[in-house]
Formats: sequence, C-alpha cells, structure tokens
Amino acid sequence: MRNSKGNGALLTTLKLLIISLPISFLNIFGGQYGEIPISWFNLFFIILLVMTLKYLIISKYSRSLLFCVICLIVLGSVLTYFSHNLIDAAKQFLNILIFVFLPLIGYQLYKTKYITETEIIKLKQIYINITIVTAVFILFQYALHRVLGFQTGNIDFMGTYRIAYGFVFNDYSFLSLFIVSGMALLYKSKKFNTSQLLLLSLMFAACVISSARTGIIALILALVLEALLSLTKIKIRSVLKLPFIAILSIATVYFFSAIRGTEEFLNDSGRIDGYLQAMEYFYSFPITGIGLGVRSYKDLTGLAIPHNIIIQYLVQTGIIFTVILIFFILKIFRDSIKINSNLTLPLLTILLGGLFIPDIINSRYLPIIGMLIGLERGLTIRKLGEKYENITSTYK
Repeated sequence: MRNSKGNGALLTTLKLLIISLPISFLNIFGGQYGEIPISWFNLFFIILLVMTLKYLIISKYSRSLLFCVICLIVLGSVLTYFSHNLIDAAKQFLNILIFVFLPLIGYQLYKTKYITETEIIKLKQIYINITIVTAVFILFQYALHRVLGFQTGNIDFMGTYRIAYGFVFNDYSFLSLFIVSGMALLYKSKKFNTSQLLLLSLMFAACVISSARTGIIALILALVLEALLSLTKIKIRSVLKLPFIAILSIATVYFFSAIRGTEEFLNDSGRIDGYLQAMEYFYSFPITGIGLGVRSYKDLTGLAIPHNIIIQYLVQTGIIFTVILIFFILKIFRDSIKINSNLTLPLLTILLGGLFIPDIINSRYLPIIGMLIGLERGLTIRKLGEKYENITSTYK
C-alpha cells in the first residue's frame, strides 16, 4: 500500500518531530527556549496537530484519555489565567498541552492505515539514533575541551571535581535521562550482540561525562523492577539480567564517584528539604495550588521547582489537576504493558527519573514516548478490528 502525499507528509512530520528533540530546548533563532518559546519541535508539533485534527474525535478507544485531556486543558487554562505571572504560566501550560496532545494523537492515528508496524519500528529507530548522535556530540565536546582546550556548547564547572558537559542542553539531568531512554529502548529492541554492547557503552560514557547521575540511576531502578516482576514468571532471561544490573550499578558508583567525588555523589542536593518546604505551600493551597510558572514559583516561594513530578504539580496546580495528570500517565503506562511494548522500560525509566528532577513534563521526550506507545496501541486496535471484520465476513 503506497502512502498518499498527505500521509507521506504526516510520517515526515512525525520523524522531524523526533529528530528535533535535542534542539527542542533552543528557540528557532538559536537562543534559549525560555526567552522565546518557539522551537522547531513546537513548530513540528503544531503542524502535526493541524494535520491530525480530523482524527481527534471521540471514539470508544480513547474516551478516558480524551476526558483527561479536556479536564487538563480546562483546569490548566483557569490556573494559567489566575497565576502570578500570566506569560510565565502560559509557557509552562504550553508544555503541558504538548505533553497531553502527542499521546492522544498517537492513539487516534490508528484510523489511518498508513501508520504501519514497519513505520512505527522506523520511528523507534530514529529515536534511538538521535540519542546516540547526542551521546557522540557529548564525547566530541569532551574531547575538544580536554585535549585541545576548546570550549563549545554548554560546559559548567561545579565545585572541585565536577565538570558538566551538556552539548545544547542546559539541564544535565534532562540530558542524561534522554540518552538513557535511548539506551533502554536499544536494550529492548534487539538481541544482545557486540555492536549493541559498544553503543550502550558509548551512551553510558556520555552520561558519565554529563556528570548527571539521574538517568543511569533511574535506568538501574527500572531494570531492577522489571527483573523482579519477571522473576515471578521464572524465566532464565530474567535471572541473566541480574549480573548485568550488578555490573551497571558498580560501574555507575565507580565512575560518578570519580567525576563528582563520593560525598557529592551520595548527596541529595537539597531535594528532601525542597520537598518538605513545597508540601507546606501545598497544605496552604491544596485545591488550586499556587499557580503555574517556573519563575513564578521561585518568585513566590524563594525556592527552586521541586525535583519530583508529583510534589511539583501538587504544589503548583493542586490535588485535582495532579490526580488527573497522574491517571493520564498511568493509563499510557498500563497500555504499554498490555501490548507488551518495548517502550515500557524507557517510559518507566523516564517516570522514575521524574521523581528526582524538576518538570519532567517539559522534557519533550516523555510525550514522544507516549505518542509512540499510542501508535502501537492504535495499531493493535486496528488489527483486532480487521481480524473481527474478516471473521464476520467469513460467516456472512
């Protein structure tokens, strides 16, 4: 079946959206996204949204997701309007809209027969490739700085030991979690071989060079959870994962202690104090929160955004918005398990990472993973529908 021009453009837009992930934290003029929140990622998202509007109608397969999206849009709009700084709040609300719409688009694209299993595999491979390219640029940046003394991209000198290399990323934890999500997908996509081991080692090295521990630790926790759940099924493959997890854990402790120093590696970086102080504000405004806006949060509280997705949205948006948001995320996670998707481990890794870094909704790659799961779920639905049609036509 050949793609029409329209559907060819749709697939191209999906690919460009994924390819633009590394530069999504820059605006289209090369400056910081916070200054002008117009990135190539956002533009491709808008194009995709316009192209898929005809598919975004109520169906029995997406009513719960659509209900969540409508509630989050309505509540988010109200919270944005009454926030401390309307412009700052609108920037964060834009990221929330992207986060909820991309998975919904994925779920609804089952209505076009041009999104095939082969195309979904290609989109996943593009995601893996772009994380590998990002890792290579980190290593290149490191080599230029260490060998030639040439400083390019984002480099921060933090304390006695720590030098953080970020390529175009300002948030090094976001960077490490992005690379690690690609590692998780690569690990689940192919049978283990030498080339895969080399790529995983390269990506691990890039995470170490970034000096951000969040990504690798989140991956280790996700692998442990996956192994423990798999052990109940008594599979040999599950047992064989344990030595791999042990080696990864030892390597993580060794290299990050060397990069950051043992004391700083074990330090919580003030996260727990931030959680406790944030919850005090939540107790004062449990229904509405104190409002959206990353800068507004600091202006109102004197604190940085909590490094935890649940606490952050509780204190910013209140309990109702947060419960709906968490339900939306869990619905996607549940569907990935139901269809036995190899995206489950990357999603779990990102969500675990989101418990230790701020504003994971703003990561861009989390909604992309949600969209890919939606595409897989939609494909499963379409296959079941076609199978049912074939059975009924046989007995007519």
